[in-house]
Amino acid sequence: MVLMAEYTLYHYDKEGRITATGTIDLDIFKIIPPMSTIIQPPQVGEYEELIFNIEEEKWEIIPNYEGVTFIDEEGNLHTITEVGVLPEEGWKIYEPKKEDVNNNDIEQRLAELEMAIADILGGVIIA
Repeated sequence: MVLMAEYTLYHYDKEGRITATGTIDLDIFKIIPPMSTIIQPPQVGEYEELIFNIEEEKWEIIPNYEGVTFIDEEGNLHTITEVGVLPEEGWKIYEPKKEDVNNNDIEQRLAELEMAIADILGGVIIA
């Protein structure tokens, strides 16, 4: 039985972000292609991104809150627009409150609106 030296190959762009993965047999191809590595990247969490540090030949995890809106202690909203920028101390992720609206509430509001329009028009309900 012959064992092959097959590895997962991670291709990255000039910023070090993974662009594709594949496999390579190092018994056949003796060198790793440019802008690629066989070093397995670590797992990342939410709001994190992997970057391959070409000089040090290792993966780095950087924060990625790009597009996330935060609310500060004074109620001001801040949206982070760049990878690598951390929220300031005291900022919390802004999650707008979702109104609990069910169909009965909508029907009730429509009925009230129709009655208000009828009052304005002198008691005539337009269908």
